[in-house]
Amino acid sequence: MANRVGQQLGNYRLVRLLGDGAFAEVYLGEHALLGTQAAIKVLNALLTSQEAQKFQDEARMIARLKHPNIVRVLEFGMQGKIPYLVMDYAPNGTLHDRHVSGTPVPLNTVVGYIKQVADALQYAHNAKLIHRDVKPENLLVGERNEILLSDFGIAVAAHSTRTQVIQDKIGTLPYMAPEQIDGYPVPASDQYALGIIVYQWLTGELPFQGTDVEIITKHRHAPPPPLRAKVPSIPPMVEQAVLMALQKDPKKRFASIQAFAYALEQAYLQAIAPTLPVVTPTPQVISPTLPVGQFTPPNPAAPVAKMYPPMPTRRPGTLICKRDGNFQFMVWSPDGKYIASTANQYIYIWDAASGKDVYNYNHSNIVRRVTWAPDGKWLASSSIDKTIQIRASKTGKLEFTYTGHFGAVKDVSWAPDSRLIVSASDDNSVHIWDMLTGYAISTYRDTLAAAWSPDGAFLAIAGTTGIQILDRGSLHQVAHVAFNEQISGVLNLKWSPNSRFLASYQLSGRANINLVQIWDTRSGRLLFNCDGSSMIWSPDGAFLATWTKGSERQSGTEIPRTRPARRISRSPLPQQVVQQQTVLGTSQQPHDVVQIWDVAAKKNVYIYTGHRQQISTVAWSPNGARIASASRDGTVQVWNATSGNYVFIYREHGGAVLNALYSPDGTSIASLGRGNSNVSISINIWAAS
Repeated sequence: MANRVGQQLGNYRLVRLLGDGAFAEVYLGEHALLGTQAAIKVLNALLTSQEAQKFQDEARMIARLKHPNIVRVLEFGMQGKIPYLVMDYAPNGTLHDRHVSGTPVPLNTVVGYIKQVADALQYAHNAKLIHRDVKPENLLVGERNEILLSDFGIAVAAHSTRTQVIQDKIGTLPYMAPEQIDGYPVPASDQYALGIIVYQWLTGELPFQGTDVEIITKHRHAPPPPLRAKVPSIPPMVEQAVLMALQKDPKKRFASIQAFAYALEQAYLQAIAPTLPVVTPTPQVISPTLPVGQFTPPNPAAPVAKMYPPMPTRRPGTLICKRDGNFQFMVWSPDGKYIASTANQYIYIWDAASGKDVYNYNHSNIVRRVTWAPDGKWLASSSIDKTIQIRASKTGKLEFTYTGHFGAVKDVSWAPDSRLIVSASDDNSVHIWDMLTGYAISTYRDTLAAAWSPDGAFLAIAGTTGIQILDRGSLHQVAHVAFNEQISGVLNLKWSPNSRFLASYQLSGRANINLVQIWDTRSGRLLFNCDGSSMIWSPDGAFLATWTKGSERQSGTEIPRTRPARRISRSPLPQQVVQQQTVLGTSQQPHDVVQIWDVAAKKNVYIYTGHRQQISTVAWSPNGARIASASRDGTVQVWNATSGNYVFIYREHGGAVLNALYSPDGTSIASLGRGNSNVSISINIWAAS
């Protein structure tokens, strides 16, 4: 090893050696002019001109990685034939230094580390980079004790989104996946290495030890020793998540490295749930979850412990602001500060507190749908003019217009990562396309509807014979839901919040019925049927609310149910509502009621019968405690989600109420309805109860 202390590489003078390895030496460097410090990695190789070009190409790609948990590459170059990289200096050492081998690391600490590392690796995988040397020595501790993934200097750009075959064997043997040992690393190889690290931290030792030949043989053929045999206090679900990440076949591991981190966190939270205090929840962060057919939680449909935020201090029904206009549609921004509403071909973005316009724009024909990207940075609007516009949400600046459809675009929705978009058109096609490039990734013909799973791992696409469940990364089919008969259309698809179940409403080609069906997305099996044509899941995914829109076909055929006789809720409603509350099947019509279903028990819990006319929409409060239903009887009724007991009624529209939506924080409700003249349509924002 050459002693390079005192030498200058680029703008940096090498001050002292920080560490060395098989591929490189790392020095503390000081900028000759600025006096700032950086880590200088000098590769132990003399490169040919062709190899130097490859190094520079890869260094440019690595330098583009900008993530809070990845060490930044500030500069790179060649000193003669010797390549070097200039990186941010992390002064607090590595996790290898912090946690001595042989000493287990607390589970909560491990979960915190893995969330940061997996987020960084997922970002790299999305950029077509495989790290290939994930180990504690390459996990640095930053100035604020954040974890920083380093040593992307040996990462390799994958040139195919499908195969990503690399014919090298770079890595550190105790952490190398079987396919990486054979020279064919894939993104799941980094997941395997991270699984080895978790095993090592939780038990205090590596799962596979011995000579190099013995370690290679064990990686390829031997199952890891059970973690609980070494440390019995490790929760079983945590052990199961780690062992799944260590599957020999990369296809049997989690669908993504972030899915592994999420499963590990959920297993940890389930283990400590009985000891958790009731606190105000932070906003939900959607993360990938478990792959199809694997790692089944003890009861995925069971509700989690509810943690209700404080109720608002404003009196229920207090008007916050009002907008008049011939509106057809409205949606809250993810942060709850703004409303996007449509009126024919115009879209208005306005402040939800004052009602004042931020900006507006238009299509050349009627707008069918407007939706915010989950990160709040973008707006997508679809129109009868066969186009979709993507705009910057803050300024309204048009980024591009998607023109791939040949018919009116009826729906558009974002993947939870705000990158991919799926759109459905009256031309009976569904397109998946990249928001950054505007290019279609895949097109599906003879399809009617599509929906992303909340975890972002899957996409459901409905056709006339069934529903395909596709893996988000590869777009390969992982499950299929087959209908018993040919249908004439699917009007609605809704995933459960835990991405475990799918509710669908489809129009049969022969039966004159309204029917919502609940499917197991891992097996494609029908769980049970519900009355209704529209549905919404509770925030915890344990319950489903269904109702029938009066303009759609009413039940004409008896459908077998897997549930006991229904129970009617007797809510303490105002007198004018009580006199209308009768048993379903007499004066009450199917489109006048909301039915609540327990998904795990596959039965109807109660029926809310407080409305006098057709129900337009139903909204569940974000904390799961309340339900708001809007009706053409001129009311929005808020009721207790558990018991069905009436809480509050809002009547200020005067005419039919067409929609009602809770704000993201649950403190207010936006309702869209007609006035007394039944001509103008206004949007009222008012305090929720």
